[in-house]
Amino acid sequence: MKKLSEKIITSSFSLALIFFGGVGVASYQSFQRFQKDKQWLIHTYKVLATLDEVDDGLLSVESGRRGYILTGKADYLKTYTADKQKVFQSLKALRFLIKDNPNQQRRLDVLEPLTAQRFASMEYSINLYKQNKLDLATQIALTNNQKTILEQLLVIRQDMKAEENSLLQRRILLTDYSVNRIILVISIGYCLSLILFIVVYWLLQKQIRINKTLSEEVLRLDQQAAKAKLANILESITDAFIALDRNWCYTYVNQKAGELLNRYPEDLIGKNFWEELSEVVGDKFHHAYYQAVEEQRMTRLEQYYSSWECWFESRIYPSEEGISVFFQDITRRKLAEKSLEQANEELEIKVQQRTAELQKLNEELRNSNQQLEQFAYVASHDLQEPLRAVTGYTQLLEQEYQERLDQSAQEYITEIVEGAKRMQQLIQDLLAYSRVGTRGKEFVLTDCNSVLTQALRNLQIAIAQSNAIITHDPLPTVMADKTQLLQLFQNLIGNALKFRREEPPQIHIGVFRGTGEVGRENTSVSSPTSYTLLENEFLFWIKDNGIGIKPQYLERIFEIFRRLHTRREFPGTGIGLAICKRIVERHSGHIWAESELGVGTTFYFTLRVG
Repeated sequence: MKKLSEKIITSSFSLALIFFGGVGVASYQSFQRFQKDKQWLIHTYKVLATLDEVDDGLLSVESGRRGYILTGKADYLKTYTADKQKVFQSLKALRFLIKDNPNQQRRLDVLEPLTAQRFASMEYSINLYKQNKLDLATQIALTNNQKTILEQLLVIRQDMKAEENSLLQRRILLTDYSVNRIILVISIGYCLSLILFIVVYWLLQKQIRINKTLSEEVLRLDQQAAKAKLANILESITDAFIALDRNWCYTYVNQKAGELLNRYPEDLIGKNFWEELSEVVGDKFHHAYYQAVEEQRMTRLEQYYSSWECWFESRIYPSEEGISVFFQDITRRKLAEKSLEQANEELEIKVQQRTAELQKLNEELRNSNQQLEQFAYVASHDLQEPLRAVTGYTQLLEQEYQERLDQSAQEYITEIVEGAKRMQQLIQDLLAYSRVGTRGKEFVLTDCNSVLTQALRNLQIAIAQSNAIITHDPLPTVMADKTQLLQLFQNLIGNALKFRREEPPQIHIGVFRGTGEVGRENTSVSSPTSYTLLENEFLFWIKDNGIGIKPQYLERIFEIFRRLHTRREFPGTGIGLAICKRIVERHSGHIWAESELGVGTTFYFTLRVG
């Protein structure tokens, strides 16, 4: 019976598919025919429209010619020329459209020369009018002579339209026939298919009832097999597992759970959970189980059970049949956590002690810096006061006894004054050097472009005197002490202006943001320095074409009071680069130089993005 039903259903489906396929093929063929007829219909409309364009064009050309001859206005002549061009374009389009129709091609072969002849006559008429505008009699005679051509043109166009209209009627009939045939084929096909589907549906319902009975039996067997497989899995896991029904009675207990509960699993099946564990009724464990059932969500619980003298971690999964519980002994983990917590508390105490010590050291360092700053101020003030006295009295001596002093005495006085001034400048630079780390301002977002502009404004006299050419890349915004950054740029650019050759200085300020690779490999300037430029660093460089520095002095130029030239060659105290180094280091950066004697020097320094 089952095999017979399957054969009937299969045959019915096959027949339905065949009908559907036949309907589809017939519909497709009818649709293709319809599309073809539709294209021919559109084609005929295009030919008729083009013929109308030729008629309208010829009338417009004639109107333009007559308007020009009657009024002499150039606008009519422009209209005449444009419309004549449109007629030629329409004839060309018409030639393309009727290439499938030999009769129409022959008519067009006659129409085109007549049209050209007509246009030639019009051209002659216009040229004649341009030569003698008053010769209207000749214009009228020319117009009368063209009647034969006009009649021929009219007859040919009417013949062409008549044939196209005849084709149009036939093609409309073919299109209507195609549409009706598509509707008929689809209607018949779908009616037959609907009957077949009703039969198939009835057979399927019958087969479904048979299959449902068989499926229920198979499902029962599968559930038994699944339970057996699940039991094997639950016995192989490391967690203890119990299953309870809605009445809190055991339905399954694996061996691991029996070991932890110190009971045989088969002795617990069917017994009430709370009667077997009466000592936990009313505590946190008891409430967690009821809460999981009420809220129907997984609940995780860690609790110490004095009955077993150990910690258990339970994961409670509620369902419609009851609850499933996985639990395991976590006593060792809890003991380890307790030991770790004690160690953390001890570490926290030590950290607090160390923090207090560091705070005390910071306070002592702060007091020391304040004392050092006060000392530097007092020392600079006390040192400069005698120097001012020496300078003042020496200059007073020069003024009062100038006539009594010989040339050597005058030179001695000049040396004393200049030495005192150098000493004053040295004390001021030394004070500035000491204040880099103690008088610095808080770092704020600083636009390096505005800082560079201010530095160049401060150096404008030296720039003008040396005819220096200074260029720079677009500079970034960084977190910095704006005042110290200004001093850094001013010192480095000032050195480039000071240590120049005979030719005008050329100075360029560049910048590059790091990518984490070797810094010099990522810049437009080469360097043997194996410094790694970080992603959050900017590399600045100030390059000049000055006198250059010997390689053996490149590390020593940043030392305080380090000079490579005499004061007569280049003035200064030798502290400028040392101040630059302290400023860059206060900004967590690095500074170095590269140079070639007689070619120029490049100073590099890095600043953090934030």
